[in-house]
Amino acid sequence: MVSTSSIMEQVTLICPLVSAWSGTAKIRRDSDLAAIKGQMPPKELVSDGAKHIVKSEAISKLVSVRKAVQRELEKLGTPMCGGFLIPDKNVPKAMVMVAAKETEFDKELDALVTSLPDLYEAQEKRFPAWAEFLRPHQISGQEVRNRCSFRVAAFKLNEPHASAAATAFHDAEGCVVNSLLDSVAREADRIRKASFIGVSQIGQRPMNAIRELVGKLESFSFVDSRVYPTCQVLHSLLSNLPKKGQLSVNETAALDGMLAKLADPETVLVHGQSVLASQNQQAPLLPAVIQAADSAAAIADEEEATIEAPLSHIAQPTPAQAGWTQNLVF
Repeated sequence: MVSTSSIMEQVTLICPLVSAWSGTAKIRRDSDLAAIKGQMPPKELVSDGAKHIVKSEAISKLVSVRKAVQRELEKLGTPMCGGFLIPDKNVPKAMVMVAAKETEFDKELDALVTSLPDLYEAQEKRFPAWAEFLRPHQISGQEVRNRCSFRVAAFKLNEPHASAAATAFHDAEGCVVNSLLDSVAREADRIRKASFIGVSQIGQRPMNAIRELVGKLESFSFVDSRVYPTCQVLHSLLSNLPKKGQLSVNETAALDGMLAKLADPETVLVHGQSVLASQNQQAPLLPAVIQAADSAAAIADEEEATIEAPLSHIAQPTPAQAGWTQNLVF
């Protein structure tokens, strides 16, 4: 098992600190409730104890940028301590992405501030009877800017000197591995639901997402010796699939089976361990289809195991492709 110190030496903790104006104001009992004199505001205007000074769509683009930063960081790393642990070799790519998102955030903020008077007027026209209820909280453009912020903090994690804290630091090793595999599982499940459910053939867009996912897993191969062998097998499978156009039904089914296994964190480690054992026995490791069937009976039943069956009907022009038909328990 890799030591915690060596893991932490190879990662950077990146914490996105992006905030956006909510477009709302908390309802004040002493002034707001007294002003409306027992009337019930429309539910589109008031929710969760706050009134909407502008339509929620007005600030949705800022919120989208904030969420996009988190998504993109998780593509490169794994959640930890309120941020994302990123392998050092991926940090430059992460910072390029952050810079691009900051530019996008500033552009959307400028547009929001410019349109602020129109947004206030539009909300009053939607609820003319409640215009006086809204106006006390129509803040200036500068105040909106003050409530928006785009910052990202980056840290290197070092072992603390205090013995108890050092013990906790070393305990983090298991957390890194578990967090990584959970993150991979979530993304594998998302890709399956978005691109494979009810579909017999996929194109290159989900393929690119799968390649990114495998690349992320490989970039963390130093956290556990069982991760890299699994990545080797996944790369072998992906390298034999078309890089342009649609995949065949059998190729699509193979990828679906692969994602189903990646969606199970324990399977990744168990498979890695089995590959290590086979390599120690000098057993050949050839590209193969990921099989989800767990018994010979399931494999034999072609109609019930269509998704997880071997690619036995694909032409085999190369020895590597011929290896696909070999059974590899994943």
